[in-house]
Amino acid sequence: MIVNLNKDITMSNITPISTVKSRFSLKHLSALLIAVPLLTTLTVSSALAKGPHGGSSHDPVRAMFKGLDLTEAQKEQLHTIRKQAQNNRVLYRGEREEGQALMEQANKLAAWDEAQMRSLIESKIANRQISKLAQAETKHAMFSVLTEAQQAQLAEKRALKRANKTPGVRAAKQLKRLLNMAKRVEATDTQIDELKTLHTQHLTAMSALKASAMAHKEAERELIHADEFDVAQWYELQANFKDTAVNIGLQKAQHRYAMNQVFNDEQQAQLQVMKQKMQKKMKRKMKPKTKKEQARNQAG
Repeated sequence: MIVNLNKDITMSNITPISTVKSRFSLKHLSALLIAVPLLTTLTVSSALAKGPHGGSSHDPVRAMFKGLDLTEAQKEQLHTIRKQAQNNRVLYRGEREEGQALMEQANKLAAWDEAQMRSLIESKIANRQISKLAQAETKHAMFSVLTEAQQAQLAEKRALKRANKTPGVRAAKQLKRLLNMAKRVEATDTQIDELKTLHTQHLTAMSALKASAMAHKEAERELIHADEFDVAQWYELQANFKDTAVNIGLQKAQHRYAMNQVFNDEQQAQLQVMKQKMQKKMKRKMKPKTKKEQARNQAG
């Protein structure tokens, strides 16, 4: 949906995180149990695949806005919005750390317990609502800076990106990383075969949930592209997606647990050491290394 929003955008259009927190305590959010899915994967293979912020090492937002022929005024508005978002992320740190602690607790379960895992996933999901709402509002504010022609151009870029996406590439890369890690701990041929089977089973299970997840993402995008961002409708959208979000989290968690069981105690200890080293490496990457990088980040 393309809308013409040739109007001035100020930070008043983005709900400050402190205001959101005053409206919804974590206790209230826990009762909502509404979620954006895609639970953070904590296996070593996933850590290797991700950048310091848990995603790709490049900035997808910056890449999508590149080439839109922005005016200086638009660049300044986008810079202001992005800086506010960066400031908010500092305030989300407590929620992120609590969510990470919950998942670390989940990884230490001696035996698979679906009821306990479901409770942990629901807690993590509720814990992310404040930051997810702020992210959606930030995207809405940034989209609203664009002219109608720029919005159409952005839609074309996204459509082209989806059309050029080759199915199965991501899954193949994930399997390759997983097997490379297995070889580093001298996994046997039998273990390798078990990992391949688990990987295939996981893809099958996730494909059954993909259509619902994509429909949810598209519905959220329509809210972001609307003239006014409707917070109540956003929460309703998350509530409707709650069951699928939890099922996605459970599937990912069960897959992680099953993969861990393939390795013996010595191999698991080796993988844990590798994971800790990778986490330290990612933390170092989070800090700009040069003045040029710092200036680029400041430019938004």
